[in-house]
Amino acid sequence: MHLLDEPTLEQKVTVSDNVHGDSHSGPVLSMAHMQISHADVIVLNKADLVTPEELQSVRERVLSINNVARIRVTDHSRTPQIEGVVLDLHAYDHLESLDFGEKGHSHIDPAISTIPITTTPLSVDKITSVDAWLRSVLWDSTLPFAESASEPCPTDFDIHRLKGILVLEDGSSKIIQAVRDVFEIRDSDPAPDRNSGEESSKSQCKVVLIGRGLGESAQPWQKSFEAFLA
Repeated sequence: MHLLDEPTLEQKVTVSDNVHGDSHSGPVLSMAHMQISHADVIVLNKADLVTPEELQSVRERVLSINNVARIRVTDHSRTPQIEGVVLDLHAYDHLESLDFGEKGHSHIDPAISTIPITTTPLSVDKITSVDAWLRSVLWDSTLPFAESASEPCPTDFDIHRLKGILVLEDGSSKIIQAVRDVFEIRDSDPAPDRNSGEESSKSQCKVVLIGRGLGESAQPWQKSFEAFLA
């Protein structure tokens, strides 16, 4: 299913129970991992019922599954404010400055990993190629043109979440967001004024994939994306 314009997927919020969130196993663990991997923001609830050490353990476990989500800590599901925590998150704004050195595998489930892709700014006519690449990996579970990579190419994978920013040569940018096989490419909101350091952080396209069976290395994904756009 491909969303062209409306409705817009702004963000996905997951609430994790600090009391029981560190004790799941079996099918419950798999479902919890999937919900966490899908999220743009994760609310760690019932912080008043655990020790600081237990809270830190849950936080680390969550980050090992999805290290690009924002984490908010609450008790009794109460937040100091709704806007900017659960609503009006601008969930994709922070991708511009995301440190892609943070990629890796979940320590709890090594099959779940975060894969980063970066490229130089694209010409506007390449958007259709990006759309076709997304349809291949999200709908067909096929990674095209990855044979040139020196690392093994994943063949049996499941992408839970994908998000990214495409910086275009004309100075504009596009947002990519996907939950499993539902995705969209839309115009990015106008960015606030930046100083030179902040401007340099937006000098490249960034795409993040979270899923199962994506492989040990980001290289096949990087090579596939670059070759498809060539």
